[in-house]
Amino acid sequence: MIVEITRFHDIHTENLDQSKVNLADKIIDKVKPLIDDLHLEKERQIRVLENNISKKKNILLDNKKNLEQKVLVLDKKKKIKKLIERIEQLNSFGMLYGELKKEMIIVLKILDSMDEKNLNKYLQTTMEVVNKRILKQ
Repeated sequence: MIVEITRFHDIHTENLDQSKVNLADKIIDKVKPLIDDLHLEKERQIRVLENNISKKKNILLDNKKNLEQKVLVLDKKKKIKKLIERIEQLNSFGMLYGELKKEMIIVLKILDSMDEKNLNKYLQTTMEVVNKRILKQ
C-alpha cells in the first residue's frame, strides 16, 4: 500500500476530537446493518433452540409419567406374585382349611382388581401364618 501525502486532509485539524467522533460515527453507520443482521439471526436461532428445549422437556415429562405408571404396575404385580407364592406355601404346608381356605379362594378371584391397601393386608396376613408354621417346626 502506497500512502501519498497531500495537502488535502481527511479530517479537520481545528477540532481533532470532533473529527474522531465523526469518523467513528461514519464507521458505525457502515457496520451497524451487518451487526444488526447477525444479531437478529442469533436471536432467531436462540428462539428455535428454546422451542426445541421446551418440546424435549415435555417429551421427557410424558416419558417420566409413563415410566412411573409402569413402575406402579410392576410393584403391584410383584406383590401379587409374592401373595400367590405365600398362598402356595400355605397350601403345601396344609394350612389352607376352613375359613382361611374360603378367604384365599376369594382373594385369588379378585386379585387383579384388589387395591394396594388390601393387597398389603393379605401379604401381611399370609406372612404371619407362614411364620407361625415355621416357628412351630
